[in-house]
Amino acid sequence: MSDQIGDNNISRFLRHYWISAYNFVKKENLYKSIKQKITQNKMKSFSENISLESLIYSNLINPTTEFWEDSELVSMLNEFSVLRVEQVYILLLAVTSKFLNRKEKVKRILKTLINFTFRYNTVSSLDPKAL
Repeated sequence: MSDQIGDNNISRFLRHYWISAYNFVKKENLYKSIKQKITQNKMKSFSENISLESLIYSNLINPTTEFWEDSELVSMLNEFSVLRVEQVYILLLAVTSKFLNRKEKVKRILKTLINFTFRYNTVSSLDPKAL
């Protein structure tokens, strides 16, 4: 069985989602954490939420104007793939989920993250995993 949704890794998405919505978890403890936190009575809301979050996540990694309805925002999101950073998607998922209908706020946060990421990785040559 493939662990891909489109071009995106399901395990990576689940971990990024979990960290953005709940708490930090290592890859090897992810499913245990989900099982402990999501009880039978929370399953339906979790399923609905994760469905929306997966759509957002997919459009963070492969942004489209059709989804974001803003070419500037799409351009900003594309900068993260140019910078080749993965860890930022956890924060981006939390930000865009919270401010999905407030695009100007999302753009301000994106601009700050792009500047920080560029300075941290490119100018300072620091390891992004330390973040």
